[in-house]
Amino acid sequence: MKILFLCRLYKPHVGGVEKHVEEISKILSADNSIQIITEQSDSTLPIHQNYPESEVFRIPIGSVGEKHKKWVIWKWVWKNRRLFYQVDLIHIHDVFFWLLPILLLITKPKLYVTFHGYEGDNPPGLKAILWHKIAEWITWGNICIGNFHRKWYHTNPTIVSFGAVSLPATSKFKSNSKKAIYIGRLAKDTGIIEYLKAAKALKLEVDIFGDGPLRTEVAEYISTHHLKSRLHGLVPGASAKLPNYQIAFVSRYLTILEALVYRIPVIAQYNNSIKYDYLSDSPFRGFISIVSDSKQIIDAYRQISKIKLQSGYNWVRNQTWQKMAQNYLRLWS
Repeated sequence: MKILFLCRLYKPHVGGVEKHVEEISKILSADNSIQIITEQSDSTLPIHQNYPESEVFRIPIGSVGEKHKKWVIWKWVWKNRRLFYQVDLIHIHDVFFWLLPILLLITKPKLYVTFHGYEGDNPPGLKAILWHKIAEWITWGNICIGNFHRKWYHTNPTIVSFGAVSLPATSKFKSNSKKAIYIGRLAKDTGIIEYLKAAKALKLEVDIFGDGPLRTEVAEYISTHHLKSRLHGLVPGASAKLPNYQIAFVSRYLTILEALVYRIPVIAQYNNSIKYDYLSDSPFRGFISIVSDSKQIIDAYRQISKIKLQSGYNWVRNQTWQKMAQNYLRLWS
C-alpha cells in the first residue's frame, strides 16, 4: 500500500508530531511504501530526501511570513498534485488546509486525519473548531491524541490515543541527582517561567532543553535570579537524559510518557482550562502531579514520594509505537 503523510514538520526538526510520524513510519514501512510531505524547516535541508522508513518531499518556505505561508504551500501542492493522486491513502497530521487547492480532485486515495494538540495559549476559537469539523466531515476517519478534542473541538473521534513511547532496554533506573529536567517549548502554555519560580524558591537546579518565544525571558530570569539552571536549547534525543534527574518538569503527552517509562516523577503545569482538560482527562492523571502555578509546583515537589511511579510505569509500558501503528491500520481498514 502507498501511504502519504502530510505533517508541518519532520526530522531532523525536533518535536512531538515529528517523532510520532517517524516512529509509525518505521513500523509501517515494513509492508508499505511511505511518502511524507512537510515544510522545509531549514534551507540547508534537501527538497527531496530518502530515509530508510520514508521518502520525504519538503516544501520550500523561504523567509515568507506566517500570514503568506499558506499561499506558498498551496502553490506547491497544486504544482506537485501528481504526488497526491499516486497513493492509496492520504493521512493528514493537523494540516488539513494544505489540501484545499486539490481537494475536489482527489478521488482515488481515501483521506484520514490525526488531530494532535491544540493551537496557541487559549481555548480554540470558532475558526479552529470549524476547521476541525470540516476535516472530520471530509475524511474517512480520525485519530485524536487526547480526549479533550471532544469537548473543545466538538470532534467525534474514531480512535482516541494518548501517544506512545519506546521501551528502554532495562526497566531499572535510579538517579541520585537532585536536579530537575525541563523538556519542551519555551512558551507560556508550557509553564517554563512558573517552573523557574519554583526552582528559585526550592534552590533547585534545572536543565532546560527546548527553544521558543520565551527563550530571552528565560535566559534573563536565570541570570537575574542567579539560578543554578542551564539553558541547553533544542537538543535531539533530550528525553534519553531523563533517567539522570530526580524530577521532570514536563506537560506534553510525549515527554510525560517518556518520563513515566523511566519512573521519573512528573510535575505538569497548566495555565488555562483546555490545558487542564488535556492533562486531567487522561489515563495517566493519577500517576503525575497536575499544578497551575509555582506555589503548587513547590507543594508537589515536596510530596513527590507520593507519586505512583510503579503504577505509571505499568500503564505506560503498554503504550508502544507498535500499538500506535496498529491504531492506524485499524483506522484504515
